[in-house]
Amino acid sequence: MRLRARNLLTGVLALLSLTSCGGSGGGGGAVRSCGTDVYIPNYALDQDADGSDNLLTFWEKVPLKVYFESDVTIRGGSGIDVAWAAFERWNTISGQTLVSRTTVLSEADVIVRFRTVPATTTVLGVTTKRIVVSTRETVSAEIQLNVWTTMTNDQFFKGFAATSAHEMGHVLYLSGHSESNADLMFPFGSSSADKDISTADYNTLLTAYCGVFDTRASRVRASSRSREGVVEEVFETDATGGCTMHVHRP
Repeated sequence: MRLRARNLLTGVLALLSLTSCGGSGGGGGAVRSCGTDVYIPNYALDQDADGSDNLLTFWEKVPLKVYFESDVTIRGGSGIDVAWAAFERWNTISGQTLVSRTTVLSEADVIVRFRTVPATTTVLGVTTKRIVVSTRETVSAEIQLNVWTTMTNDQFFKGFAATSAHEMGHVLYLSGHSESNADLMFPFGSSSADKDISTADYNTLLTAYCGVFDTRASRVRASSRSREGVVEEVFETDATGGCTMHVHRP
């Protein structure tokens, strides 16, 4: 499993530059993340395979409301059941409800779609998230999870689960990857093997939120926010590798 990230500014007109994926650790404006020596070990200061710095992002309020557009059945199993169980691992490790289900599209922070693709595909999933550049706050996200009808039990119940949990990691807090194979957010993996959330994965999540997950009493739809300064990042889980990021400006 290898992830490619392409970074595009919403409402783009012209290509400004081509650079490496994962974003820059420098950034500007107010950020939520705290010192990288508070929750250790973590990979907040790691670099992606192409040498770009990790970027920690955050949501203003949790739980994120997750909406599944439809379901898919593979090997007698439900795509929603497998993906949701993988997403909930982040709830379990944190001891808090970071993600919850909704059946109302207008309430959704994260929209999940299943796509049936040929067995020869190398793309396992695509995650899109929109962040405010100045603060690194994520305002909306979409996850596409690819399946094929001839998936083996291990590919669907293990590899698909690992991909789902990995993609939710990007949604929750990370633009980039860990440099350690022990971590779920390592950029390479097997399409037929599952993987747990590691201590470093969790500590990096805590670093992104500075250990405080604000819960929402009421919510404001991300689509109602101003689009000014919002960047769209696309992470593509690909079994063959490769990573590019395109930055566009209006």
